[in-house]
Amino acid sequence: MSVHAILVPLSGQASDDAVVRVAGDLATSFSAALDFVHIGRGYEQELVAVGDSGFGAIANRLLDVAVADREDRASRARAAYDRWVALARNAGLPADRARWQDGVGQPGAQIARLGRLADMLVMARIPADDPTDMCPEQVAAESGRPVLVVPQSSPGADRPRRIAIAWDGGPSASRAVAAALPLLKVAARVVVVTVEETRSAADAPDLRPYLERHGIDASVLRPLSPRDQVASRLVAACDDIDADLLVLGAGARRGLHRLLRRRIARDVLAEIDRPVLLSA
Repeated sequence: MSVHAILVPLSGQASDDAVVRVAGDLATSFSAALDFVHIGRGYEQELVAVGDSGFGAIANRLLDVAVADREDRASRARAAYDRWVALARNAGLPADRARWQDGVGQPGAQIARLGRLADMLVMARIPADDPTDMCPEQVAAESGRPVLVVPQSSPGADRPRRIAIAWDGGPSASRAVAAALPLLKVAARVVVVTVEETRSAADAPDLRPYLERHGIDASVLRPLSPRDQVASRLVAACDDIDADLLVLGAGARRGLHRLLRRRIARDVLAEIDRPVLLSA
């Protein structure tokens, strides 16, 4: 996979500055085009039923507050984009390869739809109670594209130098590795982390021969963990090797396997303070 088009959803929160920094650095490294987007939550239709039920005055007040918040978020998101463009131009970077678009609707669904025509998405981890509903795991699943999730504290870097791969041999992990190949090829260190449960080892094929065919030399780390502590062990492994990126499959076989992988991905994102490349 090559990286030529990057979609950057902005939420109008403080994390936007970290997101645009990381996306800009990646675009510079890979000579990629950037599409920045902000989708404000469309509240009007959601409040129609309340208005029709006889609580029109309450509905109008709620709508006024929600629309004001939406407009404020849109303004802050655009300001983060404008700051990056100004910095890029001052540094002589090709800011003309960046585009801005905004709209109103269901943010998660619209971003997933737009992401289907991107090679990668770069976005922040959004709190569970945030009204924008931009859940990275869901966006990765519905767009079919890898999502680079950036923590708010991320300083940005041209390319990650130490990469950990969460490997269980499943199709989701395989897709995550394929998506990460452009980054893995230029990393200084790659570590394959296979979390083994205390009662049974994970039945995962050795990833190293595949990586070697792509010119990537990787080592293997096999921490032991009970089933309910897999996310914590992955985060601890990243801390041990000082990884600046974790590659993680967030999807799915079927049924309980899918729920388990989604839960692990969600728990990892809640604990980790490093960028994570998710693939469904």
